[in-house]
Amino acid sequence: MNKKRLAVIAGVISLALVVTALPFMTACAAPAEEEEAEKVYEWRSQGAYVWEDPSQKSMPMWCAKIAKDSGGRIVITPYAEAEIVPTSEILEAVGKGVVALGQGQLSYYSGSYPVLDSVCGYPYTFVDTPECSAECVYRKLFSSGLNDVWEEALEPANVTVLTHFSWGEYPGLYGKEPINSIEDFKGKRMRLNPPFDKLFAKVGAETLWIPGAEQYMALKLGTIDIASWDCTAYRSMQWYEVAPYYYRPNLVDHSIGWLGINLELFNSLPDDLQKVVRDAGEWYSLWYLENATYIESVWVTEHQEELGYQVWTLDPAIVDELRAVGVEVLEEFAEQDDLCARATAILKKEFMGVE
Repeated sequence: MNKKRLAVIAGVISLALVVTALPFMTACAAPAEEEEAEKVYEWRSQGAYVWEDPSQKSMPMWCAKIAKDSGGRIVITPYAEAEIVPTSEILEAVGKGVVALGQGQLSYYSGSYPVLDSVCGYPYTFVDTPECSAECVYRKLFSSGLNDVWEEALEPANVTVLTHFSWGEYPGLYGKEPINSIEDFKGKRMRLNPPFDKLFAKVGAETLWIPGAEQYMALKLGTIDIASWDCTAYRSMQWYEVAPYYYRPNLVDHSIGWLGINLELFNSLPDDLQKVVRDAGEWYSLWYLENATYIESVWVTEHQEELGYQVWTLDPAIVDELRAVGVEVLEEFAEQDDLCARATAILKKEFMGVE
């Protein structure tokens, strides 16, 4: 038998073996694909606030939407403040897989990631204008490249952003008397968190920090003259009894909340489930804007006469001066590192209209 004939016979035998094996290869592949499609992901989500907070109260609804949209393939159990880890450890817990998802305020972690201080909003950045308000502000977080800067900071933590949402106006400022000029802030004892403490210190206020729950009594005893919270303090903590003036326009109309997921976990999901989770994140942001953010803001306006407080509109000249000082504070923030400088450039150009 010559070599040519042997080669032909060998080729025929090889082809026959492949053809014979094909059904078995297909049979082996099919169960693997079916198993991936049928896999159920059971996750835990940790929030930064108590169950009474609107953002936490709405999490079971969001988890139910994920379960429905994924056909039951993603099941999330939400937990509130400190039910698994302290609020200060949520970001780390997400990155290490202790929980799959985290929700709250990224600026809490700016000690390790300085650029995240900008997520809360610097004075007069995330504000509504006739040209861009509410949903437009939310979408600009992504289209402007600002979220890309935040994502770059979060990557070493093994965390990625699913979505941002608006806590609404923050800090809401509650005081005992009208403010008629920038000089009226001089000597005022104001409870504020960064970066807003820097803003008012520059115009002569005495800034300090005390826990939120102590502010009612501090106002009553005169320990502070102006308190800060979101816009819900009249409704939830009766601050109208001790601080009958609520000052507007807001320093920030949309303090940005965060919902994030373990990066490796997200990347391991099939494409269809990645889309489910991303789409549900965007849906939540727009739902929250409509059903929580503005409801609280309108409530403050509508209950003035009934509860005996006044929404006090600051003179435009005061706002202009505060805005100019706000740019100074933002430029100081930019000096911390490259990410802060890049975030500052975007905030000034895209959100403040300042080159």
